Amino acid sequence: MNENHKAAHLEVALLKALGRIPAQCKLRKLVVAVSGGPDSTALLHSLASHRKEWDLDLHVAHLDHDFRGQEAHDDAAFVETMAKKLNLPATIEQTDSFEYQKLHSISSFEEASREVRYHFLRTVACKVGAQAVAVGHTADDQMETILMHIIRGSGLDGLQGMKEFSKWGSPRDDAKLQVFRPLLSVTKIDCQSYCEDLGIPYRDDSSNTMNQFTRNKIRNTLIPLLETINPAIRNSLIRLGYISSKTNEYMRKHAVKAWDRVVTSHPNSIHIDKTGFIKLDIAIQHILVRMIYKSLTGTLRKLDQKHVTYVVDAINKSPGAQTSLPNGLTCVTQREYLVLTTNLLQFDPGPTLNSRTIVNIYGQTTLNGWTITTELVGKPATFDTDPLIAYMDPSVLEGPVFIKNWQPGDRFRPLGMSNEKKLQDFFVDNKIPRAGRTQVPLFECRGKILWVVGYRLSEISKVRHDSKEAVKVTFAKY
Repeated sequence: MNENHKAAHLEVALLKALGRIPAQCKLRKLVVAVSGGPDSTALLHSLASHRKEWDLDLHVAHLDHDFRGQEAHDDAAFVETMAKKLNLPATIEQTDSFEYQKLHSISSFEEASREVRYHFLRTVACKVGAQAVAVGHTADDQMETILMHIIRGSGLDGLQGMKEFSKWGSPRDDAKLQVFRPLLSVTKIDCQSYCEDLGIPYRDDSSNTMNQFTRNKIRNTLIPLLETINPAIRNSLIRLGYISSKTNEYMRKHAVKAWDRVVTSHPNSIHIDKTGFIKLDIAIQHILVRMIYKSLTGTLRKLDQKHVTYVVDAINKSPGAQTSLPNGLTCVTQREYLVLTTNLLQFDPGPTLNSRTIVNIYGQTTLNGWTITTELVGKPATFDTDPLIAYMDPSVLEGPVFIKNWQPGDRFRPLGMSNEKKLQDFFVDNKIPRAGRTQVPLFECRGKILWVVGYRLSEISKVRHDSKEAVKVTFAKY
C-alpha cells in the first residue's frame, strides 16, 4: 500500500470492493473501460498494482465517439500508450455516435453515446472472454445519476442509483457478464489526488463543461445550487440511494419469485398469467412489468411510468385490446394472458397480397419476409398463446386457403362472439391505425376470414371439442 494517505484511501476502497465480489463470481479476466480521465485512469493503475495478488487478467478498452475531433483522437492515443506502459492489451476503436443517434431515433446524444459505449464494452468482453467490465464511476457520478432519475420521475430502480457489482442487462438475462464499479465510495477529487500524488498523468475532457448535456447541467449548475440549501446534499443523496437499493432488493426478490409463477417466456414474447398476476401486490406488478420489458428489449430507455401503468391496467381490458409500447414492444390482452411481444406483424402486403396469395396447406409458403407454415397435429391439451400461432379445426380448411389484406366491407366473427362484425370496427376497437390496417394479413378460406393474424381467431375456426386433430398455422420471419 502506498504511504500517501490520499492514494491509500482509493486503494483501500478498491480492495474492499474486490473483497465484496460475490463468491459465485470467479472474477479473473476483467475488461477495464478507460476514457483517459482521472477516474478511469486511477481505476486502471490501482487495479494494475494489485493484479498479481488478486490474479487479475486485465484488458483495456477505449472508445472514441468521434465527437471532440483531435482532442478525442489524442485521448485514444493517450490510453493506448498508458496500456503499453502497464504491459496490458488494449482494444481502441472509433464510432459515430451521432449516426447511431439518428439511426435509432434517440433524442439524447448522451443516451446514444452510452448505448454505443456499452455495446462496445460488451463486444470486447465477449471477444476476450472476460467475466466483468470495470468502470470508473464515483460517488459524484452516483449522486448525479440519482438526481437525473428523480428529475425524470423515476421509481425505486432510479433512486437506488448504480450498484457496485451488477449483472449486465436484465435481471433475468442469462448472460454471465457483470458490471464492476469499485470506486462508488470515492469522489472525483480522490481520483485526481491519487493520480497527482503518484505522478500519473491523465486527460481532461472539455465536453464536461458543455451544459447542453443534462448530466453536465446537473453537475455544474444544479448541485452547486442545492449545496446552498443543504451543504451535505451529496451525502444525503448517496444515503437515499443506499436505502432505496435495500428496499428495491427486497421487493425484487419477491418479483423474481412471482416471475416463476406467472410468467412464461417464448421467442420474442412473454406471457403473463392474468389470474396469478392480479393477485400480486401492485408494487410487485410494476417491478415485474419493468423486468419483462427489459428482458424483451434489453433496456429501460423510453419506458415511462404511464407505460407500466397501462400494462398493469390491461388485465381488465377485453381480449384483443392492444397498444404499442416504446422500443417496438406491443402489449396484447388475451383471455388468460397478457402478451408482451416484439414480433407483431410489420407486414408490407405489396401487390401480390392485394390480389390474394394461395397458401400451401400442410406445407410452407413464403411471402414478404415471412414463412407461413401449416401442419396437421394432434389436438393439444392447451393451445400456444403466441399471437403468431393459431390452431384451427381441420374442417374449416376444406378448399383453397388464401392470405389477403383488408378490403372495405370485410366481416368476421371474432372468437368468443356470437355475431359477425365489420373488420373495420374490429381494427378501431383494437386501436390499429388506419395506415397499418392493410398490413395485417387475413387468413381466408371459402370467402370466410378464419384468422386476423396476430390479433384474433374467428369463432368458426376454433377446434371443436370432439376433434382429435388440429391445423397449426405459424407465421415466422425468415
